[in-house]
Amino acid sequence: MKKILLVSHSNYLGGAELCFYETLKVLHDTGEYDITAVFPKQKGQLKEKCNLYCRSTYDLYLPTWMDSGQRLSFVEKCQRLIQIVNSTIKALKLIKFINPELVITNTSLIPQFAFASKIHTAKHIWFIHELVDEDFGYHFIYGKWLSRKLTGCLSDKVITNSKFVNSRYESFVKHEKLVMLYQPVEIKVEQKDVMSESNILELLIVGKVSEYKGQREAILACMELFRRGIQFHLVVLGIAGRDYIEELSQLLPEEVRTCVEFIDFTNNPAYYYRRADIVLVCSRCEALGRITIEAMKIGLPVVASDKGGNLELVQNGVNGYLYKQGDPVDLADKIMLLESSLTRDQFGRNGKKFADENFSLIEFGQKFENLIQLEVTKNKL
Repeated sequence: MKKILLVSHSNYLGGAELCFYETLKVLHDTGEYDITAVFPKQKGQLKEKCNLYCRSTYDLYLPTWMDSGQRLSFVEKCQRLIQIVNSTIKALKLIKFINPELVITNTSLIPQFAFASKIHTAKHIWFIHELVDEDFGYHFIYGKWLSRKLTGCLSDKVITNSKFVNSRYESFVKHEKLVMLYQPVEIKVEQKDVMSESNILELLIVGKVSEYKGQREAILACMELFRRGIQFHLVVLGIAGRDYIEELSQLLPEEVRTCVEFIDFTNNPAYYYRRADIVLVCSRCEALGRITIEAMKIGLPVVASDKGGNLELVQNGVNGYLYKQGDPVDLADKIMLLESSLTRDQFGRNGKKFADENFSLIEFGQKFENLIQLEVTKNKL
């Protein structure tokens, strides 16, 4: 069996982490690979979820080469560089011990195993699920140009999860190394709950509650719906700090507060999808948009911001609508275009067909395994 080492930057269950899990499962199910997985030293559920598909797992301290939106001082950059070097040494020791035929880093946030693979002359694939600056507001500590250039130089292949992300790496990675591959999205699909006949429009926005995910914009759009006499119920589903929830709540007049419900992260988002009429994706920029795909697979129409990967997923007037990002009035206008249940049902069917055809686990598995087999074969030659 071919030895493969997969590396995650996080132990939580966000979008990139679920992609890690699905990639791991695809490789395991072929029966061709002896898989070792590496996780950062932090609490979370990803490692537990992945244990069934790994021969062994390791925990390492993996500092990122990103900030968290606040730029670091020169001294802090030097300190982080020392941490990255030290963790790269540990990564190199692990690679020497395991001696994998291929190393896969699941995110652009951590460079340690890319550096270590280059030193050890192991094959390395970098799977990019995010842009960091445009979607999260983070910055490459040592500069975008250098970091993205190194991403190409340190890898045998750089896989991006959308045409949008691919376009951002074309100037930094050689054409023959750069591959766009849509990641599959698995969600337990059940029939939408049968709701009692009601004029209340059930809206849902899913994701970490933050400025970059656009919950504020969704709330402002709902206030516009209220002013127009449209009855609605908005569920804001995702992890958030209490202070920010309070800040968002203060936007709402007393008579509207009961129409907006804040719910913490859940491992069963399908329950809330099934109760929704429309899913809102209000991010400032999505690398692709896992939530959009999940909604479509459930059979729901989507109203999404006209930025990033949303442009690849949402077809105006077919499976949803795109609204002008930053304009809650336009968002309210687009929501109202989906007031009719007949329209929502048709859009939902169109979206499900599109998502099932383009984000299949089987198709991804075939393409990804072909890519791996090609790299492993090159290594032997």
